[in-house]
Amino acid sequence: MKRVLSCVMFSAFLGFGIPGYSQELSELTIEELQAELQNDPDVEKEIEIYQLLCERLLRSDSTAINYCSKAQELIGDNPTFEKYLLSIYTNLGIYHVREGEIALSIEYFRKRLELAQKFGRDTVVADTYRFIGNVFASAGRYDSALYQYLQAQEMYQALNYENGQLYETIANLKVTTNPQEARLFYHKAIAVSTRNNQQTGLANAYLNFSNLLVRSEEYDSAIFYLRLASNHYEKTNRVRLWGSSHRLLGKVYLDTEQFDSARYYLNSAISKLEEINYVRGLAEVYHLYGTSLQKAGQVNEAASWTRKGMDLNQQAGLMHHYRMGLLQLHEIQISKNEFESALTNYKEYQALTDSIFSEERLARIDELEQQFESALKDHEIAILKKETEYARLMQTSLGSGLLLLLIIGGVLYRLQVNKRTLTETELEMQKQKQERLSKEVEFKNKEIMNFAVQITQRNELMEKLDEQVGEIRGKHAYDPRDLQQVADLVKVNLNLSRQREDFHSHVESVYDTFFNKLEERFPDLSESEKRLSALLRINLSSKEIASIVNISPKSVDMNRYRLRKKLGLDSEENIQQFLRQI
Repeated sequence: MKRVLSCVMFSAFLGFGIPGYSQELSELTIEELQAELQNDPDVEKEIEIYQLLCERLLRSDSTAINYCSKAQELIGDNPTFEKYLLSIYTNLGIYHVREGEIALSIEYFRKRLELAQKFGRDTVVADTYRFIGNVFASAGRYDSALYQYLQAQEMYQALNYENGQLYETIANLKVTTNPQEARLFYHKAIAVSTRNNQQTGLANAYLNFSNLLVRSEEYDSAIFYLRLASNHYEKTNRVRLWGSSHRLLGKVYLDTEQFDSARYYLNSAISKLEEINYVRGLAEVYHLYGTSLQKAGQVNEAASWTRKGMDLNQQAGLMHHYRMGLLQLHEIQISKNEFESALTNYKEYQALTDSIFSEERLARIDELEQQFESALKDHEIAILKKETEYARLMQTSLGSGLLLLLIIGGVLYRLQVNKRTLTETELEMQKQKQERLSKEVEFKNKEIMNFAVQITQRNELMEKLDEQVGEIRGKHAYDPRDLQQVADLVKVNLNLSRQREDFHSHVESVYDTFFNKLEERFPDLSESEKRLSALLRINLSSKEIASIVNISPKSVDMNRYRLRKKLGLDSEENIQQFLRQI
């Protein structure tokens, strides 16, 4: 997701300095601007010089922030120069997000938003919503980013202005949560870019739209749009994007088992991306090329390309992709009867999987805590403002003896309003807390699903190893030590009782309320039927449930049939939907 959004992040920030600088100052170099400060300029000119220096140095020099601060000091509370704050807040927002200080960056962009609203600059307001969305997206907070982008889109629409790049960004964020809406926004982005003859924007929209089509398994349409994007990148010599479009074409052909076409485009992508040494893209292409060779039975060459991709991923710190390379290498080594190497790679894969899963879980919990703390901070500020208002009102009442009774009445009324407002604020805080808890439950649901998938994948891999052992036993000559090592691994991993117990404990802790309600409504259910109900509620398939409870899929279907009867469901009723409503 971050890779999709990176091309639109901070280029959008530049070029919105408000107000415009005088032509005389705009033409001066950095050294000449610094020299101008020695000539004792008037206050307004000095502010402009500081702002220009901040803007020019922002990309390359940490001292840029000092110039912004000096301009801000000169402006102070003087309403004459307040308009210059728009540019200062923009530069400060950009600086802090580049330093990774997300909260500070958002604070400055919100100040810019308030100021733009005060001046009635609706276009600047819409742009600022978009900037805040970019900041949230850079921090991986995509829900918050999407909210800001939709605010911007609504304002642009009111101004009869269409922003194709914004449509595309919204579509990228909706791909996983609402594919139909994402499709609609991609079509809007394509239409706007076509009307405005924005060829690069059009090609980018084609490229990202093709990803959605691949997810929907609309491969012919995906190939069509990828070729359109590729043709544009070739004409404009955008080598990285040209190579990326060929990488995606190779992947689509690989998914549809058109191996000759897949290798053609993957080879093309390799030559282009090696030309510019684009490490991330090359690592993925090497992995895909290894997969194409593996499917063609060329296992030695496949292992070589897979290792090349793993080396690049390790260098770039892309451990998730490195982990998938380990799994692919493990499968290749199994097919070559290299059981000891396969075992080593599988152990590393499993250790890395556990590590990445733990890190992602901690990062998600940290994000939820930050969101909740931010909501609390906003409410604390609102309460403080109310208290300040009240204090100011009390001071006024003390200085007005003749209107004492009237003021007391006003104060009492104000107290009631404040009390009601504070109650509403507390209710809103409670609502925020409930939303946080809902997100935590949603995250735990995903945890359970990941856990289930891990158990299923490990079970499948071990069953495959078990089959391989059986084949080796049928041969006349083999090394008994290698065979015993693989057999021991199979026995250990096929015995997933500890993992299964951990999984069931986790499900029971998350769905404690669900189990209570289920038992209250259907007291005749056995413990195994309650567990089956929970697994069906989180939308696991019969195959996944079979792996988790260590029975055959056919037995799962039979237990499911019995459970339907105990729940009193008709044949047309959806059992998973029924359980989710409990």
